[in-house]
Amino acid sequence: MTSRDDNEKFLADLPEDKLLELMFTHIRGMWTVDGLYFLEIEEKQTAEAATEVDQNVWRVMGKIEARRLKEALAIKDGGGSDHWPKP
Repeated sequence: MTSRDDNEKFLADLPEDKLLELMFTHIRGMWTVDGLYFLEIEEKQTAEAATEVDQNVWRVMGKIEARRLKEALAIKDGGGSDHWPKP
């Protein structure tokens, strides 16, 4: 099993373009999973049920992602982009 330190070193050693490609690949994968879940719920139930589940999941996921991004980028509560750390 790979340790967190190994993962961090791997990411730190990647050229910026590869790191961005990895990030975008992960994002596309997340959207693909969302779409597959939606289609499966739609097939087993209805489009309305799939839409309701999708909206509820993304409402919660939005809060989770916001919290994680704030932690990762050291953004304080109430801080907009003018409070973001400078690169």
